[in-house]
Amino acid sequence: MSQPLSDNQRSGRHLSRDSGNDDPKAAPLEVVADALEQMRYGVIQLTVHDGKLVQLDITERRRFAS
Repeated sequence: MSQPLSDNQRSGRHLSRDSGNDDPKAAPLEVVADALEQMRYGVIQLTVHDGKLVQLDITERRRFAS
């Protein structure tokens, strides 16, 4: 079983990928959508400054059978 990515690894991978889309507004939305696709349980917190997404924080939960 592969090791899950840490928040830093995940964020770095998402932010550095080239989607080939020239729309500057599309890239942050793609990052958020990708984070949602990969997460099973957790929280995604977006930080916006002057109407622009500047930070994405991901807190992922791991659930174990009791």
